[in-house]
Amino acid sequence: MLEDMIAGNPRVPMHIHLKMGFMRSGKFAAKEVMIVASNGGRTVFSPPIMSTACYRVDTLYFFENLRARGYAVDTNTVPTGAFRGFGNAQMTFALETMIDGASLRLGIDPIELRKRNAPPSSGWTSVHGWEVGTSGLVECLEETGSMSGILTRRTLCAQTGTKRRGMGLAACNHVSGNKAFFPPFDGSASIFRIG
Repeated sequence: MLEDMIAGNPRVPMHIHLKMGFMRSGKFAAKEVMIVASNGGRTVFSPPIMSTACYRVDTLYFFENLRARGYAVDTNTVPTGAFRGFGNAQMTFALETMIDGASLRLGIDPIELRKRNAPPSSGWTSVHGWEVGTSGLVECLEETGSMSGILTRRTLCAQTGTKRRGMGLAACNHVSGNKAFFPPFDGSASIFRIG
């Protein structure tokens, strides 16, 4: 246990303050986020992880009006670092929870709300200027909704008054046009040897 604490860097804990505006149609009007991330006792990777949480998710959906601020704060704790998702896990949870809450208030099913804000299926540039060749978000949401039966289950639960258990929906991307932290890495690669 002591060796793990000395040698390991746990995921960066974050306090995320997220505010979004939605049109009545369900389209995103604006997103504002402020993140306070725990750096720990010394810096490892928490600054780029925190900044990744501020902006990488912006290629998942179509955003036009954004404001993001992030602070990596030195704390009297174990240094924090990269751990499966590099800032995506924290921000995706906050964003997808916000979208679910908005779907209830707007009366738009959660899959449809996400589809209305999905980027074009091919050849678009995000608000940050990142070029995204293709996006299959709409098809993925449709297939997931069909296979899981999430909308049928929610309707049935609402009609019968039964409790809803264990059924959720979220979307996520990782890298997807953004190579800012490690430019040689483009999210996928292949090697051909002719000899």
